[in-house]
Amino acid sequence: MRIRAAQLNVRVGDLAGNLERILQTWSQADQEGVDILLLPELVTTGYPPLDMLDHAWFVREVEHVHEALRKASEERSTALVYGSLTKREATTPGKPLYNSAYWIHQGNEIATVHKQLLPTYDVFDEARYFEPGPPSTPVKWQGRNVGLLICEDLFENDNPWPASDYACSPVDNLHHQGVDLVLIPSASPFTLQKRAHREMIVQRVTERLECPVAFSNQVGGNTELVFDGGSVVVDKHGTCLDEATPFEEAWADAEIFVEDPQSQEEKPSTHPNPAMAPQPLPWQQQALDAITLGIRDYLIKSNLKPSLCFGLSGGIDSAIIAVLAAHAVGPEHVLAVGMPTTYSSDGSLSDSEELSKRLGIEWKTLSIEQMREMAGTSLEGLLEQPLADIAKENIQSRLRGLCLMAISNHSGSALIATSNKSEMAVGYSTLYGDMAGSLAPIGDLYKTQVYELARWLNEFGPFPGAIPDAIFTKPPSAELKPDQVDEDSLPDYSILDRILERMIEHGDDVSDCVEHGFDEETATWVFTQLHRTEFKRFQSSPVLKLQSRTFGIGRRWPLAHRPTTI
Repeated sequence: MRIRAAQLNVRVGDLAGNLERILQTWSQADQEGVDILLLPELVTTGYPPLDMLDHAWFVREVEHVHEALRKASEERSTALVYGSLTKREATTPGKPLYNSAYWIHQGNEIATVHKQLLPTYDVFDEARYFEPGPPSTPVKWQGRNVGLLICEDLFENDNPWPASDYACSPVDNLHHQGVDLVLIPSASPFTLQKRAHREMIVQRVTERLECPVAFSNQVGGNTELVFDGGSVVVDKHGTCLDEATPFEEAWADAEIFVEDPQSQEEKPSTHPNPAMAPQPLPWQQQALDAITLGIRDYLIKSNLKPSLCFGLSGGIDSAIIAVLAAHAVGPEHVLAVGMPTTYSSDGSLSDSEELSKRLGIEWKTLSIEQMREMAGTSLEGLLEQPLADIAKENIQSRLRGLCLMAISNHSGSALIATSNKSEMAVGYSTLYGDMAGSLAPIGDLYKTQVYELARWLNEFGPFPGAIPDAIFTKPPSAELKPDQVDEDSLPDYSILDRILERMIEHGDDVSDCVEHGFDEETATWVFTQLHRTEFKRFQSSPVLKLQSRTFGIGRRWPLAHRPTTI
């Protein structure tokens, strides 16, 4: 039996386009003699479809997709297992839909299995739309018992979130019934920690059920979420037979159960074209691939022009954005703009110009000094008193945001924000200024990670040596007042980032940080800033998810609040 676990890059809501991608992949599998083609969770709708699921017309159109696939199966020998939704019969109270896996073959619906565990933590909110399915029964296929699990059914209670404890175990259910093969359609978003964890879970479940497993995961960018694929087929010992290339449309193929089901002699499972599975990627390579894919798909799936613009300041954040933008859409489609004032250093402009030359991107400058002076004078005339220092400083950042948005409106190029996670966390970024943009590609990387990634890119990235040494060695600065450096206002980033990681990724408070050896005064300041600046992040650009807890849809925090302890 030849199994193919394919990962498709589908667009949320594009039912016609997604159907076409499914049919193309299915036709190729059929021509190449594949017995079962496994596709990802909700591949017909894209993941996550969110409130599209609340509209009856959308559900009706999905049902038309099912009928088109069933009819197409009449002409194909390859069985298709794919993720989609099912309209639930309203015989008892509950949600109107199931998150389902369909198995069709030669005009027949062999089985429909519904997802049992509906995640509601992090970016997930499946219980808002779906009803949990009942315990599933293995499907009889060619003398074998084949189990179906859908994404979270595999992970069960292995996610590090309090809200992920479930009262039942779909894996145990299949174990008690006995299965010879398990097929898993999935839509598991990427994080820097996820791939290794996912591989460990697949291997552990395989060993528990003592049978081969085929796992098909979505690939592509959907707004904040990036899906890395990582589709895999493993044998009953947990050994990888084949793994799809991550971050692109691909598939994993393997021959399993090549022996006669009636025979006691077991033959080894094989890959049809033996090849080594991809080696583990360093986190910097994963970040590069994820951000690049996230940017490209954001533009494509939003029907935007494949070109980017941003403010290039001579600092490390905008420098790494320059490299990522050039890699994502090509240097010829990138515009970097320097917007100096009287507080800008000569190095800011010269370093930016040198970086632009090395990358081959367009570089322009626009002095905003006159606009800054006019805005300040006008406001002071209105208020009849000198402006506060913070107001004066932020005028510059907001003028830069205004100019960049005007350039974006005029040219059709998408503006991307340059804020990192450290600055966003403590409010060291200006709302409607440097936070402006369609997407925040590095908004989930701490400042120290930005430096690490930049150094790696300079050595191993698509444009080696592009970032001038001076950008690495100069003290970080917003350059909004004379001789300003970040650490006048912030703790050293090596300390700040470790405290933020504990508070954001692990949920620690001040006392927890003190127990881990951090200064109480510093931890208190960070905790206060983290919570008092939530209103900024609520209005920020969508942040590409790279970490376990990301600002945006995965972190829902009240704006009007005051965290206190007793």
